[in-house]
Amino acid sequence: FIGGKFTSMIIWALLAGVLWTPALVLLSTWLGDDLQKITESLVGSTWLAFLLSVLVFYFSIRFLFLIATQDGRRKFLIFFKKLVCIEFLTPWLFYIPMIPGWLYWSFRYNSLFTLSAANPAIEHGGLLGESKSAILKLLGPGSALDWFVIPSHTTIRGEKKRGEKNQGIKNSPLKWRLELLEKKAKQKKAWQFPIVIKPDKGQRGRGVRIIYNMSQAKAYLKRVPQTLIAQAYDPGPFEAGIFYYRKPSQKQGRIFSITDKIFPILSGDGKTSLKDLIWKHPRYSLQANVFIKRIIQKKISPDRILKKGEIYKLALVGNHVQGTMFCDGTKLYSSALEKKIDKIAKKMRGFYIGRFDIRYKSREALKRGLGFRIIEVNGASSESTNIYDPSFGFFKIYGILYRQWQLLVEIAYENRNIKGASTSPFKLIKMIIEYLKAEKPPVLSD
Repeated sequence: FIGGKFTSMIIWALLAGVLWTPALVLLSTWLGDDLQKITESLVGSTWLAFLLSVLVFYFSIRFLFLIATQDGRRKFLIFFKKLVCIEFLTPWLFYIPMIPGWLYWSFRYNSLFTLSAANPAIEHGGLLGESKSAILKLLGPGSALDWFVIPSHTTIRGEKKRGEKNQGIKNSPLKWRLELLEKKAKQKKAWQFPIVIKPDKGQRGRGVRIIYNMSQAKAYLKRVPQTLIAQAYDPGPFEAGIFYYRKPSQKQGRIFSITDKIFPILSGDGKTSLKDLIWKHPRYSLQANVFIKRIIQKKISPDRILKKGEIYKLALVGNHVQGTMFCDGTKLYSSALEKKIDKIAKKMRGFYIGRFDIRYKSREALKRGLGFRIIEVNGASSESTNIYDPSFGFFKIYGILYRQWQLLVEIAYENRNIKGASTSPFKLIKMIIEYLKAEKPPVLSD
């Protein structure tokens, strides 16, 4: 089980028996009665005590199996490291400190259920369930990377059932979607592989995938039947998130923050495997499971040894959950960039607060407001993602979030009287329930 030699195993087992058996007997003699009385006073001596004993035994065995392997011990240590690392807290725990601030600003501006008014141009203001394609349409041509919608299996079946003309739905939904991809690839040079496919209604980067050939496209479309967006791939090599806001009463919009996205890269030494390079890295080890799983999905052995100086890219999509490091990008700010983003945002009539995710080739050109393309735009529920900068402390992170939420509430308050801008409380609650019940896209990412 532990990979040791038979003779040394026997010697260690005998030594353990000599030390452990007397210790266990003595502890049982000295403390057994007292511990039994305490246990019985808490849970009694009936079936509940037996059940708890079984559970303790089960989890003890699980723990022993975990720490018996090197990977298990690594995972155990990473689990505790993440508990004290704000950057990797689970979302529900991460946002608990924000509840008092949200309640304060909501009641102060009487806008507990009017946050959806922050962006009248976007469905529900971009709080939840917004369509990425609907938002991209607001940008008009030229600003965003080329894209088109791949309908869901349900939509295609519905159109086929109704017998709608000019749909060309003669085959199964999967075949029809593949034919749509092939047709686009022939029509336009931008649709040559690789391309990016992602859910039209996605959250936190779920399902974002770079597709390199039709075989991968077929596998992806088969696994994800929901409505999708296919988008031209921009190699960058840089990616950033620009959080923008403009109060309706203001003429000039502002850049609230910029996130510089750093893609994880391994460099080989000719001795260490991919898996061990990840585990030894102070940061990559915190998301080792994500990286190793992705390596296996690409049919590459985690035990493969990189040559000295060989580079291996662990992620190509700028998503924090999938391994990209987010750093504060204040150094990328310039008044020229701010004016450019403001100009784009104003074209989206009714858009006041949210994040532009962009790809660009040159930092110098970006600061001049040039040479970037928009991947997508996120609305009211988007984050100022520089909060995930590993160098930021507790107070700085929540200070940024408090200011962001304050702006969101203030903008929603100014828009509260616009007809149709706010979603009713009952509709919001229904929408949240439907979102929780809805089938989520699988976590596929590059």
